[in-house]
Amino acid sequence: MIYILGACMAMLFIAAILVTIRTVKGPTSLDRMVSVDMISSILIGAVALLAALTRRSDLLALFIVLALVGFVGSMTLARFITPLDPEAKRILSREEEKELDAQLALRRDDDAPVHDVDAYDDGDADDGVPDPMETGPRHGRATAAERTDS
Repeated sequence: MIYILGACMAMLFIAAILVTIRTVKGPTSLDRMVSVDMISSILIGAVALLAALTRRSDLLALFIVLALVGFVGSMTLARFITPLDPEAKRILSREEEKELDAQLALRRDDDAPVHDVDAYDDGDADDGVPDPMETGPRHGRATAAERTDS
């Protein structure tokens, strides 16, 4: 069993070296993000080997903490990478991101799209489109959201 644990430690060490090279070399921030996530997985594997070697069950809490830190770190990095065009799925360079931030800073709140249902209703009842907010005697003065018989 010691030989198997030693071989696993050697493979984890080699994987850590290769992932570290990818972290330093990686041309995009996505490569770096994936490699940092992989490093956290390698650390979890190393702690698992340590727990198997020493037969300590109290290292389970460390597994959970490392998994949570890796997950939160990956989600945080993924959250702050801004794509230029949603169709292109390309990650912005620093200059492009600064230019986009400058364009967004110039935008006024009034330019934002309207998400109000009443803003799109022209009030024409004969257009064939039922008004979801219609109330009246046939509905018992209830809106579409309040009606259960529809």
